[in-house]
Amino acid sequence: MLIAALDTYLEGIQALPRHPSFAAVSFVASVETIAGKLFKFERCKKCRNRLGLGAGFKAALRKVLSEEEAAALDPVYSARSETVHAGILHGGETTPGILFRGPWSRNSTDDFRWRTLLRLQRATRLLLAWAITNPWPARILVAPASAEGEHVTPSGYASAQGVEG
Repeated sequence: MLIAALDTYLEGIQALPRHPSFAAVSFVASVETIAGKLFKFERCKKCRNRLGLGAGFKAALRKVLSEEEAAALDPVYSARSETVHAGILHGGETTPGILFRGPWSRNSTDDFRWRTLLRLQRATRLLLAWAITNPWPARILVAPASAEGEHVTPSGYASAQGVEG
C-alpha cells in the first residue's frame, strides 16, 4: 500500500510541469491510498463502491496539516473529480507558456497551478512521511452511508456513475 501511494506521488511529480491537473489526480490518489488504510468506508449496497472517499481524503490531510491549511485544500477533491469524470483541466494545460503573475494574481489557473497544487504536493509528501514513520492507528469509520446504505445520487447524474458526496 505504501509503495502504491509513493509510486502515485512520484508520477504526480513527473506530471507536474506539463500536466498539472493530472498531477493533482496523482497526489489525491496517493492521499486516498493512505486514507484507505487509516479509515473504514461503508460500501454502497447496490454497486459496492466505497462511500465517503472525499471525506477520507480530507481527514487524511488533517493528520499532517493545520485545520486552516487542510481547509484550503478541501476543494482539490472536487477539482480532481472534475478532471477524472468530466475532463476539465485546471492548471493551464491548454495555455502554453502560462506565467505566474505573483501572489496578487486573481487568475484561477495561476492559483491552481502555483499555489493549490504546490500545497497539495507538500501535503502529500508530509502524509507519506508520516505514514512511513508512524505506527498505523486502528481504522475508524469515516462517513456513514444513507439509511439504506446506498449512494445518494445528486439530481442530474446517472446512478451508474457512482457519484458520491
